[in-house]
Amino acid sequence: MAADYGIAGHVAIVTGSTSGIGFALASALAEQGVHVILNGLGDPAKIETDRRELQARTNASIRYHGADMTRPDEIAAVIVFLCSDRSSYVTGAAWSVDGGTVAIII
Repeated sequence: MAADYGIAGHVAIVTGSTSGIGFALASALAEQGVHVILNGLGDPAKIETDRRELQARTNASIRYHGADMTRPDEIAAVIVFLCSDRSSYVTGAAWSVDGGTVAIII
């Protein structure tokens, strides 16, 4: 029997979760009752099949949000800012540079 970590009902966005270790991590979280947002690249049909099967197997809510790199200049600007001295008071934050699409699916 798997350990109960008391994380059921929480939501996790797992980057790189459309294959490999990322998908294994997303699956393990879903098996603990965590609602998971898959994030990554790949064949849309395969991702949808994997998402549907994981949701059916675990009864967790599984959503997909594609990794969108269509605006690399905006992504680069956030990275440059976070690596600069101007961000010295930024701590413990998660920055989404996605035009608000993650907020829409949650």
